[in-house]
Order: sequence, then structure tokens, then C-alpha cells
Amino acid sequence: MSMWLDFEQLDFEYFEKLHLHVSSAFYVDDNDERVRQFKQKYFQSYGAVPDEEAFLGYDVMLYFGKMLAKHGKNFTQKLDVSPSDVLHGRFEFNRVVLDPSRHKEDLNYFDQLENTFVHILKFQDFHLQPAD
Repeated sequence: MSMWLDFEQLDFEYFEKLHLHVSSAFYVDDNDERVRQFKQKYFQSYGAVPDEEAFLGYDVMLYFGKMLAKHGKNFTQKLDVSPSDVLHGRFEFNRVVLDPSRHKEDLNYFDQLENTFVHILKFQDFHLQPAD
């Protein structure tokens, strides 16, 4: 569970010995040039280091803005066929049907879209990194 990382009482050596793996919707690779540029521009603009919400806000606005520009006002119909790598991970939308009887009548019917991408991170060398 990713909440384990918030525990202040645990020693990171335990995570190393346990070969800890966690799932997370958010992971930023500090070695990615796009991430470094974003951090630098954010700091120059706001005088602070960007937090998780800054990355999410940037990624959401950029992704949906591009989709709107490319597909127009019906861009939501294209989200599930347009995955995209973003700074904090990936947008990989899939259709979710909550009422199967309606889907039987109309194969294009769906109730919502859900980003199904999740990072699997391993704790190695005393920090989290993507698992192989």
C-alpha cells in the first residue's frame, strides 16, 4: 500500500529488506528532461518546488487542451483511443459500463471513462523507482 510510505516510524532499511513494491497513480521520474524543465519553469514562476497537484494540474490541462484542439467539442469520444505519456505517468482511458443491460442495446454505450494506468514501484537503493 502506498500509504506505507507516509509512516514516519518505519526505517527505510525494512523496505529494502522486504523488496517493497507499491502501486501508485503518481510517479515523477526526476531524470526525465521534461520533468526537469517543468520544475525549473515552475520554480522561476512561483518561487517554490512543484508538488503533486502542480504536476497533475499541468498534465490534465495540457492533455485535455490538446484533445480539444485535435478533436473538437466531441473529444471525449476519443479519449479511450488516445493514450498519452504525461509528466506524472500516463493517461490510458477505458470505457466503464455500469448498466450492462444498456450496453447490450447499444454497443457504443458507456457510463464513464476511467484512467486505468497504474505505476508499480519498487523500493530499491533507498528510493522508489519503476519496477521492471
